[in-house]
Amino acid sequence: MAFTVLISFSDVQDNQHVYGVGDEYPRPGYVASPERIKTLTGSSNTFGRPIIREVPKETAETSKEEPETAENEPEKVVAEEVTAKPEKTRKRAKKAKE
Repeated sequence: MAFTVLISFSDVQDNQHVYGVGDEYPRPGYVASPERIKTLTGSSNTFGRPIIREVPKETAETSKEEPETAENEPEKVVAEEVTAKPEKTRKRAKKAKE
């Protein structure tokens, strides 16, 4: 079975190997247990949703030849940077008027 990574993660059971979005899982030379596959394809993981999805055999073979399109592109998760705007105090406003 071939899987594609939906969300970047570091696999604690694969010596902390980092898998990026769109990577093949498992990497060549590593065999994941059926329990690990179940965890990563389900919602009982750190993310609470599937991290990898199965790629049909015929798709896995042809995807190496075809460029990715928006239809078959895996979900990309982007963390938003949160910045707080400093609040103006009344003292600052009074000083600004002077």
